[in-house]
Amino acid sequence: MTPLDAATDALAVHRLTRLVTQDTFPPIKAARDAITELFPAEGTMIYDHDEQWDIIGLDYPDRVPVAGDRVAVESKLGLRVEGVAMSTPEGLAAVITRPHPIGELVTCTWCASVWVGFGAVLARAYVPRVWAPVARALAFSSLAGWGTSKLG
Repeated sequence: MTPLDAATDALAVHRLTRLVTQDTFPPIKAARDAITELFPAEGTMIYDHDEQWDIIGLDYPDRVPVAGDRVAVESKLGLRVEGVAMSTPEGLAAVITRPHPIGELVTCTWCASVWVGFGAVLARAYVPRVWAPVARALAFSSLAGWGTSKLG
């Protein structure tokens, strides 16, 4: 592997990691949301709708603390949540603070970059003729995305 291949792969891993953890491209976002619904990640908002605690997303503005039974919520969910439940338009809500490891693998950029990096190494080793042009395209996408976010 040349230094240029290594740099290209690193940028490709950056782009794929961002795609997995943050992009809103509909098929990817739908897959990530389906995974975090089954395996909640840290910071996932949940709410009590008809006594069913449902996941509504990673962020929610204007959270207002109200009296809530954190222990009962944690017991029902099997997950750790913030100290008190909060009131939202959807109902009583809480935020998960002890995540499920699988949810973290698709929301944590550091965590995801490890398994994406392993995939890139395997692709470079076993299917280099396929991986090389894909990696170049991803690397250009990574640089272009960074450039447009920094330069306007």
